[in-house]
Amino acid sequence: MKPEEVKFKAKLKGIKKLVKVMRLDFEEKHIIINTGTFNEPRYLVFKFEDVEQLLQWTGFKDKEGNEIYDGTNFKYDNNLYIVKRLKNGGFWAIDQRPNMKGFPLNSGETGFSVVVGNVYEED
Repeated sequence: MKPEEVKFKAKLKGIKKLVKVMRLDFEEKHIIINTGTFNEPRYLVFKFEDVEQLLQWTGFKDKEGNEIYDGTNFKYDNNLYIVKRLKNGGFWAIDQRPNMKGFPLNSGETGFSVVVGNVYEED
C-alpha cells in the first residue's frame, strides 16, 4: 500500500452506516466527511469524540473490487473471517469458527474472497 492510498472510514455516534473519511485533522481533533457528490461536495466536520470507531483500509480488495477495512467480514473458501488490525499496523484475518485461529491478511486470500459486511455497520 502506497502512502497516498491510506484511507479511513468511521463509525459515528448515532449513525448506522460507515462514512468515508476525507480528512483527519489531529491539530483541531476532528474528521471531515463529504455527504455530497464529487461535483457538488457537502463537507461535514465531526469532533474526534463523535467517532466511535476509526477503520483503516488494508490496501486489499475482494474479488468484486470492494475495499477491505478493519472490521470487514468476508467469506473465503466457504468460511467467514473478520479483519482485525494489529498494534504493529498489520492486519489479521480471524476465522469465525470455534477453535480456529486465522492468518495474516494478504492479497492471495483477499483476491478470492467476498466482502459480506462490517462488524461496526448496522443494517
